Parts: sequence; structure tokens; C-alpha cells
Amino acid sequence: MAPKKPPSALDTYGHLSLDALAALSDADDEEVDSAAAFDSDDERAYGRYFASNSDGGGIVRSRNLALPIPLQHRTVRIVEIAAGSKLTLSSVCLDVNTCDFDRIQLMVRCVYPHQTMGQVDDFACLVNYLGAQRGGAGVSPSTPVSLEVMGPCTVEFRAEVAPASFVGGGINVFGLIAPTNGLVDEDEPFRYADAFLSEDEEVGSESEGEGDSESASGSDGARAGPKAKKKRKMEDAADAKQTKQQTDEPASQSTPATGNAKLSKSQRKKLAREKAAQLEETLSAARNDVDAAETKKSQKTKTDTSKRKSLTRERRLAGGLVVSDVLLGTGAPVKPGKRISLHYTGIVKKTGATFDKNHSKQHPLVFRQGTGEVIRGLERGLEGMKAGGERVITVPSKLGYGTKGAGADIPPDADLVFEVKVLKVG
Repeated sequence: MAPKKPPSALDTYGHLSLDALAALSDADDEEVDSAAAFDSDDERAYGRYFASNSDGGGIVRSRNLALPIPLQHRTVRIVEIAAGSKLTLSSVCLDVNTCDFDRIQLMVRCVYPHQTMGQVDDFACLVNYLGAQRGGAGVSPSTPVSLEVMGPCTVEFRAEVAPASFVGGGINVFGLIAPTNGLVDEDEPFRYADAFLSEDEEVGSESEGEGDSESASGSDGARAGPKAKKKRKMEDAADAKQTKQQTDEPASQSTPATGNAKLSKSQRKKLAREKAAQLEETLSAARNDVDAAETKKSQKTKTDTSKRKSLTRERRLAGGLVVSDVLLGTGAPVKPGKRISLHYTGIVKKTGATFDKNHSKQHPLVFRQGTGEVIRGLERGLEGMKAGGERVITVPSKLGYGTKGAGADIPPDADLVFEVKVLKVG
């Protein structure tokens, strides 16, 4: 006899109404614990799209990022980076219908779960496009960028357009969201890290490491070899002998030639005064040695600083540019085609008002020298600088924003002053 087929779901539930089906309960159903459920707090801590970026086993997978950002209405586009993931941007492409814009900037900022609203940094410029009539290269096919963000983090993008009446097009951002291979400890509190170290800081770090290793090896007597132990024993014996001789010398000078005769009261007082004077002389000499060493160190520091300080006066370059070096750099020189990382403050010379600045440690202004990504006056003013250098650049209006200006902050025919610091040349 053929086995009886089990009833299908249609046979079992097909005759029930929708209300009856909704009232059914599974024998395996359990009540959900609201405290253990994934809620909005977990979403902020671990990323909104964590589940869609992992397989069934919880392993984070890589996925490509192609994000269009419209130019109108200062629209903010958000990318959620889950814990255990890393966002790496590769390139940015400007997609517009016409080239009659003055300036288009791609702005970015990162918001971490542990930060309050008062701790979140303002938007920083990631890519800057200048129109051809402002001295820029107009629209380039693609602009390479280098930005890495570790999760959990919310990355916000928006576009700034001048003039505001310019419409049409957008900015396309391309990158990759990939796992960090377990290199990030989710339980460890978030720590900021500087993007760059100066040469002085690098040397200082190496010196501190050497000092720590020496002190550690010196304090561990169990690891010292037989020769080292014997050498220390001989040094201790010599120090003890020298100390005994210095202590016995005043006594022998004050003791009468009667051999083992006892000292009188006046002789003991005299000996005590001599010992006190000798001790004070030793302490004074030690203090003088310490003061001399500190003075020598201070003079050396001043000398090293004065070597780096530039004593050059203002220099006038072709086209009306005026540059004045504040600090001469010691790193790689600025050359056409090199990628420059820059901190800057832009000031309108006539009014003294600041119209733009970027002093972000994590996201400085990055551009390629000689490609027209910034105004011509700033590019020419950076020529001759090296990484680590600081300079004040006065840009005439014809090498800046010309007779039309740029928005409400930069009036027409305005001379500009840029205070710049070259962080890295690569």
C-alpha cells in the first residue's frame, strides 16, 4: 500500500478567513524580550545596515558604494558604516550640464555614536571644483580621493554651490565598504589619532622608546649576565671606598698625633662644621651641574627653533602675488602633480573677515598641485614650499575670484590673504 501523503498547507488552512489566520499561533513562538531586541540604540551603535552587509553567519561582506549627491537645496546624503566595517572612498565625479558655475564643493563630516551634538565637527571640504572663469580647470572626468572611515560611524555628504542659482547635475561618490578583519575591538573606547606627525615628534617618540627599554632592562637584575653583575659589584666597592676616604680625611686632619686619643668637645664641633661645609659644597656643585645642563638644553632648543624660523621678508612674485614665510619646512617640496594636504585660513584683505578655513586633523584640504582644483593665486603661492612649512600668501583679485567675487563672503575685486600650512606632500 502506498504511504499516505501529508496534507498540504492549502488543505489545512485554505478554508480559514484572514482574521482566523491572523489569530493562529505557532507552537514554537516565544515572547520577544524588549530589552534584548535590536532597537534604535543598537542601530546607532552598530550601524543601520549591519544586517544587509553580512551573511547568515554574521560575517561582514564587502559592497561597493556609488552615491549620487544633488547640487540643489544643500541636500544631505547619509552613509551608515557598521561596526566591523570600513569605508574607503576612491574617486569623485562632477556631473553637470553646464560649466558656468563659480565654485562647487563636496563637504563631508563624520558622526560617531559616542559623540554629542556639541562634539560633532562641522562639515569640511573634501573636493573643490572651480569654474573655468574663476581660474579653475572646469569639469574633470574624475577626481581621486583618499578617505577611510572606521565603523560604527555615520558619514554625511552635501554639496555647496556658488552661485546658489546654479541648477542641474550632481556629484557622484564612489568607494568600497569592506570588513576590517577583526582588527577593531568594539569594546575599546573610541580614540582620535593624528593624521600626521612632525619630524620632531617622531624623533621624540623614538627617544622615549629607547629610554623606556633601557630603564626596563636596567631594573630587571635577574636578566643581567655574570659580567654585568661583577662590573656593578666593582663599581659599588669603588664608590664605598671613595666615600670612606672622604669621610675619614677631615677626621685624620683634626685628630691629634696621640694615636687613639679621644677628641675634645671643641675638636668634635670643629669636625662637625667641616663635614657640614663639605656636604654643602657637594650639594651646591650638584645643583650647579643640573642648572648648567638645563641652561645648555634650553639654549640648544632655542638654536634649533631659530634655525627653522625664517627671517625672510615679504617677497613679490609675478602677477602681483606677495608671500612671506613664517616657518620653513623640511619635508618633500611642493611640485606640479603632487598631492598636497593643507591647513588654511582665507581672509578678505580689505575687511579682515574670514571667508573660509580648514584646520581639521582628520580631513584637511587635499588637492593635486597644478591641476586647477584651487585658485591660481593659491597654487602659485605654494611654489617653493616644503612639507611642514607655513606661509602667508596675498593673492590679488585677478588671480582669485576677479570682478564677480564669490557669493556674499567674497566681494568683487577683492584681494585675499591665505595663511597656509603644508601638512604633507605625496
